[in-house]
Amino acid sequence: MEKLFFYFFILCCINASSQNGSIDSLLHILKTTKEDTVKVELLLDIGDALKINGDPDSADIFSNSALQLSKQLNYKSGIAYSYTNLGNSSTNRGNYPDALQYYSKALQLFEQIKDLKGESAILNNTGIIYHIQSNYPEAIKNYKKVIIISQQIHNRKFESNAFSNIGMVYSDQGNYPEALKYYLMSLKISEEASDRQSIINTKTNIGTLYANQKKSQLAYTYYSAALSI
Repeated sequence: MEKLFFYFFILCCINASSQNGSIDSLLHILKTTKEDTVKVELLLDIGDALKINGDPDSADIFSNSALQLSKQLNYKSGIAYSYTNLGNSSTNRGNYPDALQYYSKALQLFEQIKDLKGESAILNNTGIIYHIQSNYPEAIKNYKKVIIISQQIHNRKFESNAFSNIGMVYSDQGNYPEALKYYLMSLKISEEASDRQSIINTKTNIGTLYANQKKSQLAYTYYSAALSI
């Protein structure tokens, strides 16, 4: 069973849904919206909805439109989230050089406007790219920054997920004791926060950790526990 990365997607204000008709509704609102920050957020939400519905190319069109309007308005938050969305799309396509460039630009802006949640999401997703590229020191460096910021803003989900991602780095290096330590820290936080999905993912990752060590009974125990939640 494959390990589960904790990938952070930051949605904008409207929280677009993938339900039928949601995109049409947003497009209808867009037609009567002035060229202001509300329109930027609508463009990003439409992009999010299209991405959820499996149309990344159209999603990028709306993200780029949001980017251009945000630049015209000097709306730094909009620029940062536009770069974030474009970075996520590039990551999904496996275009990691472009993704890192978009994430770097987004991070600079999030730091300027002191959007700590945005910072932590970008650092996490950047860490995932470095992890995929086997640049383990940089991956851990980014994940540990996520933990620090998450503790500052009391975001238990981000904190738990970063611990789990560090566990995956150590697991991939064959350092199973260190991996288990971070997985268990992640699991403790998730259970305290009653974060069901994170609990499932982390228990699955612990099961994979034991499976890699040929500890079949322990692997079965954690896989079963994940499936029973």
